[in-house]
Amino acid sequence: MQIRRADVGDAAAIAHVHVQSWQSAYRGLITQDYLDGLDVGLRRQGWERILGGALPARAAMTGGSVERCLEPHRALREPS
Repeated sequence: MQIRRADVGDAAAIAHVHVQSWQSAYRGLITQDYLDGLDVGLRRQGWERILGGALPARAAMTGGSVERCLEPHRALREPS
């Protein structure tokens, strides 16, 4: 596993992992309608804002694919 600074080019992969992890971890704890409604495109936009800004983020990579994103905590919000 390689850990490196994430950049805007990683936003789509991080968004995909973010949504999948929520759908897996919170199944049965949060309504399924909410989990099914999580939008990878909206999360991607949020991660693009984060990764293009001053907040540091790191991506854990396996075989060149994003496995998880480390930091920033609670920094992602849906666009208003």
